[in-house]
Amino acid sequence: MSHRNKFQIVVLFLPLLLLLSACSKNDTSSSSFDMKRTGQVKSYDENAQEVLGSTLKDDGYYKKGLDSNYTVESEMVIDEVNGLVWQNNADVGSVVKPWLSAENYIFCTENVNTFSCDDTSGDTAVEYCSNLILNNHTDWRLPTLEELDTLVDYGKSSPAIESAYFNADDANYSFWSASTYQSGVYGIGDKAWSLSFVDGSDSYNFKNKSLHVRCVRGR
Repeated sequence: MSHRNKFQIVVLFLPLLLLLSACSKNDTSSSSFDMKRTGQVKSYDENAQEVLGSTLKDDGYYKKGLDSNYTVESEMVIDEVNGLVWQNNADVGSVVKPWLSAENYIFCTENVNTFSCDDTSGDTAVEYCSNLILNNHTDWRLPTLEELDTLVDYGKSSPAIESAYFNADDANYSFWSASTYQSGVYGIGDKAWSLSFVDGSDSYNFKNKSLHVRCVRGR
């Protein structure tokens, strides 16, 4: 093989390596948690009619995953499956915070792609968790949307959560996640994801909206 042919192969192969490297760094589709059962035990079609048998193979049909396993420990709930520790004191049902302060939200929306869209300083959900001291633990933080999703029991509603461990009244709200919603390539980042434990649905809200907060930490 000539030196020229070898050079052409290297030139053609290098972009592929760079593409694979970029995909591995930016791929967030794989979960970092052990998969738990979703709680769904029945299957329904697009008309909300129950589907019997195996004609619709979804979570209600397979029922795969690990059983939930929680431990209550003095205003905290420990998820024994994935090692996350959740705040479970009275504040969860009463404290509401915006994702961004009013000032930073204005800067965010008026100045596209500025750092203000991610500046969570002030009286915000992120800062509330950062300053939380519960059972002598100071390493609390706002959970990601993926982490909040691990609490949902899709076999229940109002609340769609294990009410034997988490306060049922507290769970009937929408909670902020730390995950920003990006609307397209040129989105300004003025929205973030939240999760409603009424039905376990994800949605995004403007970051100046006040929602409930449930902080989390690693075990």
